[in-house]
Amino acid sequence: RYPVAHDREGKLRFFATAVKLSVIDEYETIFEQFGWKAGLILPRVVAESKWLAAGATDSLLISSQHDGFTAVLLRGGEPNVVRTVSCAPNEIDDEIYRLLMFYNDRFTSGGEGKMLDRLLLVGRGLVPERIRSISTEAFERALTILRSDDVGLNLPVGALSFDDLAAPDLEVQYHKEPS
Repeated sequence: RYPVAHDREGKLRFFATAVKLSVIDEYETIFEQFGWKAGLILPRVVAESKWLAAGATDSLLISSQHDGFTAVLLRGGEPNVVRTVSCAPNEIDDEIYRLLMFYNDRFTSGGEGKMLDRLLLVGRGLVPERIRSISTEAFERALTILRSDDVGLNLPVGALSFDDLAAPDLEVQYHKEPS
């Protein structure tokens, strides 16, 4: 857990995450097999949202999962809304549209002067062109879809893709011996 901005009444607020001990044990076993010593293990979406933490405008992370996606809305560089959506692959576009409309209804009507501007997509199932079209339909303007170099990750041309690094395929066999 870590502190975030106080609420409107000045009360302390914290962003907290939880994970089952059995899941941490699985990660630690894999890391031990590689000879790695991990200091801190964070949920994937928390680590991914750190790429957007620097920014005055509202930003949205959409991170794909095998059964949908998790979205984190960052306001002032802090998580403001975290939503996990379970859906079939053919429902993702509709669910992202609903999420953007939720943002539009909840955060733009108050005239706070902040607008959702940047969007980071992590995962192969999220197609930037489709998401840009959805954002244009929802907001009557296209959001900026960030690339790896926009978040400070410079990848050599032809090497790993951003999704290979940021959202590795969960089906990879970690126990294989190198050939």
